[in-house]
Amino acid sequence: LRGRANIIVAGTHRRPHRQLMKVLGVKDEEIPCAYLWTPRNDHGRFDVGIRYRFVGEITRQSVLSFFESLESGNLEPYMRSEVQTLPAAATFDGVHKVVGASFYAITHKPEKDILMNVFVNWSGLSQKFKSVYKKLAELLMHVTTLQIMHIDGDENDVIG
Repeated sequence: LRGRANIIVAGTHRRPHRQLMKVLGVKDEEIPCAYLWTPRNDHGRFDVGIRYRFVGEITRQSVLSFFESLESGNLEPYMRSEVQTLPAAATFDGVHKVVGASFYAITHKPEKDILMNVFVNWSGLSQKFKSVYKKLAELLMHVTTLQIMHIDGDENDVIG
């Protein structure tokens, strides 16, 4: 794979490995595992990119086959997603909760405008903004063509 892929091995409790596992969405119980990661760089900005998750016994041949599947366009990206515990139409204080698995279908409806808050639980600013966002949702509840939504950016991946 020399010159065709960057192979990253992580799975220890050392800090750089833990950070890489968090970026890739790897949980402790998934180790050992293998992911192909195709970072993107659009207009000078670094993006987390797209991950492809390998499932099965990790051997030289199985990893090579996995990479060849990527090159031939036969792999689906791996997307982290919380479980949708409420119906997609359910709201909490006027704000719809969206998860990674339903993001595209919910947000690409031409009959609705979408206002989306991507939050992370570790950010004090994200936590402060939740109450402001909730008040905004209450004020705009009468706008029938607008859906006000939020998604946990640490637990869900989205494309599009």
